[in-house]
Amino acid sequence: MLVFFLTWHTLILNFLTWHALILNFFTSNSEDPDIHFKYIEAAARTGQIKEVERVTRESNFYDAEKTKNFLMEAKLPDARPLINVCDRFGFVPDLTHYLYTNNMLRYIEGYVQKVCTSLNSLLFWASFFIWHVEHAFDCFFLSCM
Repeated sequence: MLVFFLTWHTLILNFLTWHALILNFFTSNSEDPDIHFKYIEAAARTGQIKEVERVTRESNFYDAEKTKNFLMEAKLPDARPLINVCDRFGFVPDLTHYLYTNNMLRYIEGYVQKVCTSLNSLLFWASFFIWHVEHAFDCFFLSCM
């Protein structure tokens, strides 16, 4: 039974990899946001994190809000694709909250040191401070009840 499952699992992953390769051809020749999003989605689901990172960094044709939401739900082990989307399209407060609540502190450090511009740095620290203070107050008031 296990061999049967592993065989099907391998076949499905091979199919998804071919699907991603075909989508790669279309993304390089298309400006359709849906095609770019489907490519990001297929690459993420097949574990091609470097490819997701590359497309989120280089492409100008994907729906940023939809991609951000997908990457947050996917909870990839590498936050660089999400950092690319949030930094490029102004979702820094969402990025701050996501990285902090998912205990991805090394990505916070890397973002602040290597990626963020001066304006995004200000937004990052402001949103981090505001969220942290609100969270501290919520914890304090809940413990008093």
